[in-house]
Amino acid sequence: MVTLLEFNRANNIAIMLAKIRLPYPDIRDAIWNIDDHSLSIDNLMSIRQYIPTKEEIEIVKEYTGDIDMLGNAERYFRSIMYIPRLADRVSCMIFRRRFKHELEEIVPELDTIQMAMTELRESARFKQVLKTVLAIGNHLNGQTIRGNACGFHLDALLKMRDTRAEGEGISNVPTLLHYLVYFLSKSDDDVVNFRQDISHLQAAAKCKRSTTKPIFSLLP
Repeated sequence: MVTLLEFNRANNIAIMLAKIRLPYPDIRDAIWNIDDHSLSIDNLMSIRQYIPTKEEIEIVKEYTGDIDMLGNAERYFRSIMYIPRLADRVSCMIFRRRFKHELEEIVPELDTIQMAMTELRESARFKQVLKTVLAIGNHLNGQTIRGNACGFHLDALLKMRDTRAEGEGISNVPTLLHYLVYFLSKSDDDVVNFRQDISHLQAAAKCKRSTTKPIFSLLP
């Protein structure tokens, strides 16, 4: 038997092929035709793990000896190496097969995030909070080039808790965030209780990024 590939890799590919239990031309045709019936998702995941490299393809192409003398991995590579965009094709097959299941898993969290976004957009009290933050920022930066701004980045909200307040009297609160709460609590519009308008925000904040984009990680 002639082995052209690195020994351990060739051995692992042979083990994979033994588990798939299909003739190599059948594996090739299933991938070429994007056949969802011949290969399981586990089969496809294994195939994607052992996609032939350009160097391996060249090694197999250059072999001019008896084909029947080649090892299993080499003969398998000879069958599949002419499939265009092989890695992308296999990844797309996996994506097609797993899409519905993955979608069903993340839909509840996506719904929660969507409801939280809607609540934020529609909350008049939350908009008033943002307007107040902008007004405070413009007042503090009035003598600088950053004054008279039309908006601000959301990460500026996090900086408010680290900005120390100065002065004496009732407004002498520890941080700018404390001052904001104090100022809003004195308004007549109950703005300080804007959290009542965004009941889904806390649940949305607990959604992990990894759970909201597993589908896209399957894309090539």
